[in-house]
Order: sequence, then structure tokens, then C-alpha cells
Amino acid sequence: VQRVVSAEEAKEIEAKEKRKENEKSKKPTQKRLGIGAALTLLAKKPKMSVLDKSDLDWNLFKTEKNLKEELETFNRGKNGYLDKMEFLTRTDYKEFEKEKALRNATRKPI
Repeated sequence: VQRVVSAEEAKEIEAKEKRKENEKSKKPTQKRLGIGAALTLLAKKPKMSVLDKSDLDWNLFKTEKNLKEELETFNRGKNGYLDKMEFLTRTDYKEFEKEKALRNATRKPI
């Protein structure tokens, strides 16, 4: 669709396009803070996350109850609990296989 545009309208359209290009090329300006605002930002205490708080509480509890040595003794590795559970599962399965073999041996063939 084409239409006839006067010289004044053409200038206005070109000016709008230039303004849009200039706005796009400008970097967003950051809001300047005064000295007081900057000091309040620096003075704020960082918030502690739930995980940090739990870790701090657990470490404090271990030191109060002198549990560090005991935990290291019974852990026996990084994944102590998981290793124990895996061992129990394996032994249970082996026991089941032995019982199954015994039952199959006592069955009468058809």
C-alpha cells in the first residue's frame, strides 16, 4: 500500500525513526546513589539462608556434644549410611536366593 506523503510528513517520519534508533543505541543509565544510600547498602548485614543456618547449627551442636570423633569413627567413608543400606540389601537378596533354591530342590517335578 502506497500513499502520497508531503515533505513535512516525510520529515516527521524520518525524525521519529532517528529518535527510535537513538533510544535503542543509548545504554541504560544507572540510578546514582548518594553517599548516604551507598553507606546503608554497605552497612546492611547479608541475610543468612536456611541451609547456612542449618549448617551452622549442626556444627555448633557437634562441638557442644563432642560428637565429631564419634561421627568420624562410625561413618567409615563419605557414604557410610548408603554403603550399609546397600550391604543389607545385597545380603537379604542372597538369603532369598538360597531359600528359593532350597524350595525348588524340594519340589516335585511335574
